[in-house]
Amino acid sequence: MMFLLFSCSIHKVVLTGVVDYADDHRCTVELTTNDVIVITAPACAAAKEGDKITFYARRKRERR
Repeated sequence: MMFLLFSCSIHKVVLTGVVDYADDHRCTVELTTNDVIVITAPACAAAKEGDKITFYARRKRERR
């Protein structure tokens, strides 16, 4: 069981950032890597400036 949990945690990508600007369906997030991204989603309606956001994603496996 521990091996399964460990292997799943290796393949995740975690990005964190702070909401810089928020509108009805669009928000601008400054990531900890100093990159700025614009998100268009209904979740941005609830976001306020200064909120911390964490993104979880899986790494894309390359096929040979």
